[in-house]
Amino acid sequence: MILVVDDEEDLLEELVEMLERSGLDVVGESRPRAALDLLAKHPEIDVVVTDWRMPGLDGLALMRAARCDPCARRDRTFLVMTGHEGEAGLVHALEAGAAAVLHKPFGADALLAALHGHAHAHET
Repeated sequence: MILVVDDEEDLLEELVEMLERSGLDVVGESRPRAALDLLAKHPEIDVVVTDWRMPGLDGLALMRAARCDPCARRDRTFLVMTGHEGEAGLVHALEAGAAAVLHKPFGADALLAALHGHAHAHET
């Protein structure tokens, strides 16, 4: 299962629909702190696609908090979406544990390729 987290409701809905049309099991959440609750309650979530810049708890903080939970799965993949960060920011996201960074705007092909590229880690 995939969790998409973005505070922009329209974009969140678009991303969820895009993934559902591709036959993927996906849930969306616009509130980062509520996304943490979902991760705690749903160990079947394998991949988190999160926006970087969100109020209250940004995508990197969400990723760190999810990984600090002693009961959390350690093998979840995190993909970070951004339209703002430069090269240094991208390196920072990867060093923080993001498997990939998607530059907004991106299409279905780029998102599906990023998901496919990191799905195999969960199939072994």
